[in-house]
Amino acid sequence: MHTPAQLGTSRKEIIIGIVIIVCWLVLFYRSIGWFGQTLISNYSLTNLVLLGLILFALAKTINRQQAAGLHFKFRYLPFLLLLFSIPLYYYIENRIYINILSAVVCFLSAYGLAGFFIPVSAWRKGIIPVILLILTLPFGTHLDIYFGFPLRLHAAETVIKVLSLFDISGISKETIITIENRSAEVNTSCSGMNGLWTCWVFFLVLTWIEKRKTGLQWAVYFMLINLLIYGFNLFRICLLVTLETVLVWQDVANVIHIPLGLAGFVLSCLITWGLMILFWKKETGKEVAVAENSSIAGLSRSQMVLTGILSASMLFTSFIFSEEIRKTVSDASVFQWPDLPGFEETGLSEGEKISFLKEGAYGRKFRFHHQGQQGSCLIVSGNGWRGHHPPDLCIQAAGFSIEKAETYLVKPDFPVQMLYLKDTPRKACYWFQSSGKITQDHASRVWDALKGGNQDWVMVSIIFDNTDNRLPASVQPVLLELQTAIQTQLNTHTNQTQ
Repeated sequence: MHTPAQLGTSRKEIIIGIVIIVCWLVLFYRSIGWFGQTLISNYSLTNLVLLGLILFALAKTINRQQAAGLHFKFRYLPFLLLLFSIPLYYYIENRIYINILSAVVCFLSAYGLAGFFIPVSAWRKGIIPVILLILTLPFGTHLDIYFGFPLRLHAAETVIKVLSLFDISGISKETIITIENRSAEVNTSCSGMNGLWTCWVFFLVLTWIEKRKTGLQWAVYFMLINLLIYGFNLFRICLLVTLETVLVWQDVANVIHIPLGLAGFVLSCLITWGLMILFWKKETGKEVAVAENSSIAGLSRSQMVLTGILSASMLFTSFIFSEEIRKTVSDASVFQWPDLPGFEETGLSEGEKISFLKEGAYGRKFRFHHQGQQGSCLIVSGNGWRGHHPPDLCIQAAGFSIEKAETYLVKPDFPVQMLYLKDTPRKACYWFQSSGKITQDHASRVWDALKGGNQDWVMVSIIFDNTDNRLPASVQPVLLELQTAIQTQLNTHTNQTQ
């Protein structure tokens, strides 16, 4: 039986546990709400199945190891993780403004919070499942911008060096990236960042199932599978570029790029798994149990002070979050639309206006009937990259399904992304334009801004109501006229601000 002091301590720990959970909810409610909306609207079937399996396995594991029920117990490692996540979350929310990064910190803080309520052994084993949970988030675009595009640039430079060894020259990085974009199947799990994401999931699930301990050896094999994926991808790009630019066998390149990507992915996984079986021996001895006091022990004075500091920090940080518009549009970022015949402004909704203003951008919508084409056009101008987004996501959000996407060169320095929509005669295209560059790649536009500062950019997204079989040639006059008019305005604005 518990003594009155023990019962009092137990009640005290229950109250402290409730208080710290409430403080955590108050701080991270934005990310929790965002995750709920994302779960409903943006999670693919694959991610949902993976999320469900991970949560089920975690619940079974915790239920099996937590026979005595959940109660608060102060531990230093969870405390440090949760304490570190508070300023990091504040910085992301108020400086970077990327919801998915806030959600990552929220997941990590939840892992730290769980360390106060579950056994130490279960908490330490939970790091791989937590990483898997984070990987279920819809990272697609963000991974491509911050990780995928630098890798593609490095791969293009490497391919140029490799081809030069065989006296093949005159191929630019832009040409290689364009060929790779045209040859990439976005929905294929073995290509590009999808391939890396899938190999990460494969490796983490494999090490979780086989109960491999995280550490230096784990990190070595994780690096190995990434290097293998990257190496096979380099080989694939070299072969595709050679087929298209040297041998001019584009049809052959279009046929083999998917089998090559799949073969590289499968071989990378099999080689890594085989080496793990051969050289990473499982520990046969009994697992060393982490000392855990099963009795109801009271919190020391210093632990209560630290817990109070943690709770106060979460509450204070939640109160100082600014609800004001993060950025305002300067006069310099407001793009003056050229006077083109056949274009009539339709206006933005209030929600769209607020959305653009929050990200420091200025948007305008038009209906047009020009050069034998008609449709709708959205332009978004601004000198910050956060105001621009991949237009294909908004097109899908408007209810369209993309059947095919390809890069089309209107002229050598004017690439656009053509989107062929399912079950409709409508087609779409978009590009990003500054005074010195045009790109159809959102990641390229972001990286150019990160390297070059706040240069003015314009995003153009067009949906054509009806197009004939001569697409994209049939819409080329409209695209050229728009590009020229926008370029004139950008050059004029640049000269005025210098």
